[in-house]
Amino acid sequence: MPHPTFEEAARHWPRLNGGDESAHQDELYQACEEVILRREISSPEDALIVCQVLLDNLKSGERSDGLDVQALASLRNWLGHIAGGPGLTGRALFRGAAR
Repeated sequence: MPHPTFEEAARHWPRLNGGDESAHQDELYQACEEVILRREISSPEDALIVCQVLLDNLKSGERSDGLDVQALASLRNWLGHIAGGPGLTGRALFRGAAR
């Protein structure tokens, strides 16, 4: 499975993150991780899956390509959108809270 869909990647993630170190599993792990972290979040379910992968990454260290940071920014943007409309980011929330 060289290019899993988001749904396939999410289904495989719990088992792959369990520690099977074979070369095939490592390839699948990397492919699933990238698909999940590149997801444009559009639902609470997407957000939860991305959060789980980000938490797992934090436990093992950051990615050298910065994809985990991009995924976190995407999550923040999605949450800002549902919290207050387009353009509301974490920084805007902090400015609003300081009033």
